[in-house]
Order: sequence, then structure tokens, then C-alpha cells
Amino acid sequence: MATRQTFDINFYCRPSKANKKGLAPIELSIVINKKRCYLNLQRKERPEDFKAAMASKKTNAIKSYCENQRRLVDDYAERMAFADIELTADNLKECLKRQYVSKAYSLGDLWADIIGNEKQKLISGDIVMATYGKYLLAKNAFYAANEFTDDTPAQSVDIQHVNNLQFYLREQGLDQSTIYNYHARTKAAFTLAFNRGKIKANPYAGYRITKGEKKDIVWLEPDEIKKIANKKIDIPRLANVRDLLLMQCYTGLAYKDLDLLQKEDFKVNPKDGQIYIEKKRVKTKEKFTAIVLEEGKAILEKYDYELPHLTNQKYNAYLKEIQDICGIQKRLHTHIGRTTYVCTLYNKGVKESVIAKLVGHSTTKTTLKYYAEMQKETLFKAVQEAQNGKRPATEKTGTNLDEVNAAINDYFDKTVFKDTPVPSNADLVVLEDSIVALLTSLKQDRKAQDAYRISFAKCNSKLSQRLGFVKKTIERERHAGNEANVKKLQRIQKTHRRLQKTLEQLDPRTYKFSK
Repeated sequence: MATRQTFDINFYCRPSKANKKGLAPIELSIVINKKRCYLNLQRKERPEDFKAAMASKKTNAIKSYCENQRRLVDDYAERMAFADIELTADNLKECLKRQYVSKAYSLGDLWADIIGNEKQKLISGDIVMATYGKYLLAKNAFYAANEFTDDTPAQSVDIQHVNNLQFYLREQGLDQSTIYNYHARTKAAFTLAFNRGKIKANPYAGYRITKGEKKDIVWLEPDEIKKIANKKIDIPRLANVRDLLLMQCYTGLAYKDLDLLQKEDFKVNPKDGQIYIEKKRVKTKEKFTAIVLEEGKAILEKYDYELPHLTNQKYNAYLKEIQDICGIQKRLHTHIGRTTYVCTLYNKGVKESVIAKLVGHSTTKTTLKYYAEMQKETLFKAVQEAQNGKRPATEKTGTNLDEVNAAINDYFDKTVFKDTPVPSNADLVVLEDSIVALLTSLKQDRKAQDAYRISFAKCNSKLSQRLGFVKKTIERERHAGNEANVKKLQRIQKTHRRLQKTLEQLDPRTYKFSK
């Protein structure tokens, strides 16, 4: 239990929080073991009156009020000690807000904390309902695995109860990758409680959660897409579902993004007439530019660019019927079309950085790990070309040093702290991938090793200098209260660190000597 040697209470009345009448709430500041938290009290005063009253040597109403509040805090701290509740700033604040000291922090409280956080994210649009619902599923599974209720003390949970959850989920027939997600959300709940000082030990501390074997990427190959497209279907609802699946194969859109499409979302490139969609993903808020493949134009024209709408449940149910009608051996679902779009382009030689931009992935790691799969024909072709002395089109030789330097300069020009907006995360990833690809090309060219080291050192040196500048500027802007500039600078800082980490992974030795 925390000691009270660092226990400190102060009162503030900030002019910045004053209302139109010039009144601001009196704030209670609690500092325990160097951790501080604030609680707004019910009383409001003029900041200047508060300052004068607290500075006065005479007893007055404001000083008396604060002294009463101080005694109340001391009383709650003593009651917490009696109830064997750890004395932390957050725990004390919680008791003061509730106006009672609970005997124990329960599992109901623990899950209410994490679910409350996720609900705020849901309201603000940072997550979707499906993500929010997974925390409720994790809670129910944890309770069922251990016969717990909301009244069960959170402090009584140990590693055996975590193991019970593992056994329970396996008995339900779930694969390890799904089980991992249940554990991840349960662990998040206990970690939040532990970090806030609500529980003395985290049952997940030291517990290793395995993700299981990576699932094979399942997608529809060209002959399977053709089979579905050419199948005559007389039932209107199934014909509509078939067309929606094909549109996903031709656009790479996730179900929710497809369902929210409106006629005005479709645009035409004036240069070549290609149809494209430019929006932000519902799930991640990442910007994407989905270019409709040529085969998709006929479907759009069929519906006059107003595609049918179905619930996710009905869509999946009808896809099972399509699977049987068309004789497809793979399980059809609302995500297979998105994977198909990625694999189709990947096997045609489209760069992974471009595909990531098309489907709204923040990095190419997601594209390669979960979506991109090479056909055997692609592998055979690549080996055959190598045996015949041909180099793959994606491998460039003799990269010009000026080309590398231009890419580096372009990246830093677009991430400078000016009035101009910083490009989107997806655009920045494309710029980073371009730099890394050019550096890799130089590295593989034995005749260009000096040029490679010069370019690598230049990029890494600029990154280090820029990060130092950004760090100091963030502190200055935060002190000045310019939160908009702070957020912009933090975005720049994040993308610079990401590129720096990529360079370190590309060539640890050169990175070390050029830093």
C-alpha cells in the first residue's frame, strides 16, 4: 500500500476556465507519490477574488471552504486505508466523486472502466460498433469461464483464471487467432485497472498470449471470378448479391465502405476515363483511392451507380447460396472480395505501396501480411525469367543518385512545420516506401555502394536533426497553448520516427555509423 509521505493537496481557480460571468470552479489538486489528478469542486469564484482570499492571513469564506474540503479528503484517505484500498490519486478522486468508499474494486467496475473508454471512442467515431461489441463479448466469456459476476472482487483474479479463459474458448471451438483477440481485450481491461492503481497486481503480467498459426490468405482467382460473373442467376436478390461481391473484387472495398457508397462518390479521371472512389475508411479513418477495375464498369452502369444495400448478416447468408449455385469450393463471405482485389493487383506486378493506398492500409505490412498472396504461376514466371537472364520489372538497376536525393528532399519538404497541412498518413507511407525502395536498389548495386552510404547517411542525419527540432518546437508550442500546432508537430514526429525505424531495420550497421 502506498505511503503518504508524498501526499499533497492544493486548490486552484484558473482564469482560463472562467465562464461569461467571470466565475471559475475551484479545483482540488491531489498529488500522491508524484502522481497528480484534479477534481472540480461545486463552488465557483472569481479567480482574482480566490487569489486574494487565499493570500490573506485572515480567515474568510473561501479559505474556510477549502479547509473543509481538505479535511474531507483526509477523512476519505483514512476510510480507504481502513477498507484496504490502495491510496492513489485516481482511487481517492474516484471515492470523492462517488461520495463513498467501496469495500473492493469489483470486476463490474473494472469492465465498466474499459467499456466506458471504448464507448467514448465509439461516440467520437474512432471505432465502429463491431469493435465496441467485442469488449462485451470478452467480458461475457471471462465471466462464463470462471463463473464470475460483476460483484467479484477484481483483486481476487489471478493467472489461473486467465488459463480458465483459454480452456473455455478452446472448448467453444474457436481458433487461436480468435482466442488471442479475446485475451487482448481482457488484458487491456486489467492493464487499465492496474495502471490506475485499482488493483495491486495484473493477472496478465508475464502471461504470453500466442496468436497461433497465420491463416492462409483465401481469395478468388481469375477463373473463379469469371465463373461467378458468367453464371446465369434468375433470382433477383441473389443476382444483386453476386454483383455486390464482384464489385468488391473490382474495387477492394470492405463491406461497410461498400454499403455506404452513394452515386456521387464515384468520380472519373479526365485523363483516361478510369472510375475511382476517394473517401476515408469507416473502420480506420484512413484515406483511400479505390480505382474500379475495367470489369466493374458494366455493373455500375447496370445499377446507374446506385448499388443495392444489404445487412452484413443477409449478405453473408446469401453468399452461401451463391457459393453452392456457382460450385465454388472456397467459403464466400463479405471480406473475400477485398482480398481478391489486392491479390489480383499484386500478381499483376502492382507495387505493395500503391495497393496499400488503393485499399486504405496505413502501412504495406498489413497489405503483405494479411492480403497479398502470390499465385504459383507468378512464382514460376519469375523463376523462368531469372533463368533466362531477365530481371523482374520491379527490380531497378543503376539507380540515379539524383533520384534518391530528390525523393528524400520531397519527403522532408512535405513534412516541414509550416502553414501548409501535413499529407495524410497513407501519402506519407508512399513517400517513405519510395525512399526505402530507392535505397534498397542502390544497396543491391555493387557499383553504387558509395552513393548508397552517402544517401543513407544524408537521410538519417536529416531525420535526427528534424526530430530534435520538432521535440523543442512541441514544447514551445505547448507552453504557448497552441494545441493545433502541437498535434501537427506530433504527426510529423511520428512519421519521422517510423522512417527512422525502417532505416534501422534496412541496414543496422550503416544506421549506427550514420546516426
